[in-house]
Amino acid sequence: MDFIKRREIVTVLQRYIDRYGIKQYVEPFSGKFDIIQRIKCDYRLGNDVDAKLCRKAEKKTNGVLVGCADYRDLILPKNEKVLIFCDPPKIDRKTQEEFDAAEFWAWVLDRAAEGHYVFTLTETAPRGFYVVWNATTKKDKKLYIYGGTLW
Repeated sequence: MDFIKRREIVTVLQRYIDRYGIKQYVEPFSGKFDIIQRIKCDYRLGNDVDAKLCRKAEKKTNGVLVGCADYRDLILPKNEKVLIFCDPPKIDRKTQEEFDAAEFWAWVLDRAAEGHYVFTLTETAPRGFYVVWNATTKKDKKLYIYGGTLW
């Protein structure tokens, strides 16, 4: 992800955190941990299934709790709204075997039903998701939220 796109996404997420007084930020698919490092929030949890990436992140991220688990194993607070930013593996026919897109979207809907704000960076999203940020080219990913923008 290039610097301009990363900066724009961070701006959208940070405005949401500030506007709604969100205290906890979670990234279930942190990868290089490049978005979470730029987010300002009381509690930040970056997570990935790749242990090597997590070990690197522990050394370079300041103030970020680093987890190494499957996104489905994350336990979120029930009494506080969390902003969740998902940049899942590419969802297409080629990776369908490795990453179950239907299960992922069900997980997103469950988190939204619990009252959390779930943003997803992907090329497309199921019905009921709305675009809150759009990259400059048609092939680029869009940032979606479920149930409307709340802006």
